[in-house]
Amino acid sequence: MVSSNVIWRLVAIGLLLAGYHQMMHTDLIGIHVWRQTQTQTVINTLAAGDGDIFSPRVLQINDAGSRVLRMEFPVMQWLFAQGQRLWGDSLLVLRLQCLALSLLTLWGISRLAARLFPDFRIAGSIAFWCLAFSPLFYYYAINPLPDNFALCAAVWSLYFLMRFIGGQKSVFWMLHLALLSVAVLAKLPFTVFFAGSLVALASVLRRPVGGAQKSVLLLSLLLLAAPTAWYLCVIPDWQNDGLKGGLFATRTPLTTLAAIAEHHLVSTLPELMVNYASVLAFIVGAVAGVRALRKRPLSVEKKALLAALVAALLYIVYELGMIGKEHDYYLFPLLPFIVLAVVAGYKTLFRLPFSGKWRMLLQGLAVAGLVLSPLTAWLRVQSRWDLNEPGFNADYYRYKDALRTAIPENALVITGPDASRFIHLYYLNCQGWTFTASAPDGAFVADKISKGARFLVADSADAARVLPAGHPVRRFGSLVVAALP
Repeated sequence: MVSSNVIWRLVAIGLLLAGYHQMMHTDLIGIHVWRQTQTQTVINTLAAGDGDIFSPRVLQINDAGSRVLRMEFPVMQWLFAQGQRLWGDSLLVLRLQCLALSLLTLWGISRLAARLFPDFRIAGSIAFWCLAFSPLFYYYAINPLPDNFALCAAVWSLYFLMRFIGGQKSVFWMLHLALLSVAVLAKLPFTVFFAGSLVALASVLRRPVGGAQKSVLLLSLLLLAAPTAWYLCVIPDWQNDGLKGGLFATRTPLTTLAAIAEHHLVSTLPELMVNYASVLAFIVGAVAGVRALRKRPLSVEKKALLAALVAALLYIVYELGMIGKEHDYYLFPLLPFIVLAVVAGYKTLFRLPFSGKWRMLLQGLAVAGLVLSPLTAWLRVQSRWDLNEPGFNADYYRYKDALRTAIPENALVITGPDASRFIHLYYLNCQGWTFTASAPDGAFVADKISKGARFLVADSADAARVLPAGHPVRRFGSLVVAALP
């Protein structure tokens, strides 16, 4: 007989598939499409090229004439590239790979919640459900984003950390560190979870531990050597000082930081991270969590989770100027803690210590929140999947195939204005250069022609400022493609 927990999760998966069906064959659009196209470009080049994971390439040619872009270690991109080699480079393959990764994350959060709430039989199912229908997770779950991969590895690393704390078996410690290493390789901010590792390790080493086990535990820290070595090598070459220096580099005014923080507390947290339908459970769970922290002595599990949460919050503060109001995926490290708070809230609401109308009302609201959360998540992300407002000139999407046919294979192009440096080249599937101003100056165009640029692709008004009168062009909606001399 199939358990109710299994049925609940199958229903969640079915609702996800129903909500995603229109997007499974739709190309990359929406909020932060620049990051998606950057990631997918690396996947495509790894799949079509030599597969060199240490030299991920984009289509934008930099000032040094190179297309190599080393930011996070492209472990997810490399794995997805192998999937493309096996099953083809269709959009459906991309979306299914992203969805499979997200389902693995949902499984991990359900195991973590079940571990932390052993006396709440449906804790795992509620965690699965609430993360699935967190609008932030729901939107990015089928989009190519390394943060998805890092979140998945981090959630499972937390699960194995809790297993290690509970049984002190070295194998769980090593699995925890290995997965944490993968998470950090995929996205540097997930280093914050190491704060929980240190708390757990310190707690164990204070107890009588055999010399052999102590050596294993300490030597296992070498598993973190890979991300350490990678970022020591690549960070000096990063062009964005805000990523490296945080508040010290952005020098964002305090009034602006306060406005950003208020936006995330008032809008991003309840609307995107929690889901309006589960706000009551989140508030109740947060209060229950604060009360639990006041009880002494604190368990090692609670200390480890608290350390990781505090580290994540400090990271958010440090990068607040870079995060701004728009970079919501920077907040991914907080998602596991938010879901656990929501689970704690539902547990409290379903076990209220009083009876009467208030109990019926609160539990009715809790049930309604669970039932409505798939709908509210779906409604919230619809504006992000608007083909008429894809986050760039929609004609690049509408005429993608025609544009690619109009430009010979391997021809270098100049295109813009594209501040992202990735979106236009992704849709053109061409290597080349982008300009960010409304029209490039003559010196820019002449320089790129000398370096091999053969075509200009731009809005007709922008192109008219560059091309001589009467220059032959091909038109695609608002875009023109012009051969360069």
